[in-house]
Amino acid sequence: MLELLEKLEDYYEDGVMCDSETQKEQIWQISEGISMAASGYGLTFKFDISLDSKDFNDIIEKTNERVHHLGGRVLGHGHIGDGNLHLNTAMKGFNDLENAKKIKEAL
Repeated sequence: MLELLEKLEDYYEDGVMCDSETQKEQIWQISEGISMAASGYGLTFKFDISLDSKDFNDIIEKTNERVHHLGGRVLGHGHIGDGNLHLNTAMKGFNDLENAKKIKEAL
């Protein structure tokens, strides 16, 4: 795993390797809470995408380019080891269905 992290070090900002089962459970709770927190901001479009971990940031930036002008906020987090990206795009509130439709089309 350390070998993989060293190869990908230009593509991530921070990470954690667990030393115990307790720490692993705590990290999973944080990870699962990220998508829930995005939903607290407003209507959230959620995707799980499988791709090379080196491409995570590129997909997040390109998604942001498509929705930022519509008020969409992009949050991505994932698993470097298995190439799974959780890509969330949230808009403030839940009532602007016209804007939600525009964001959905942009995505």
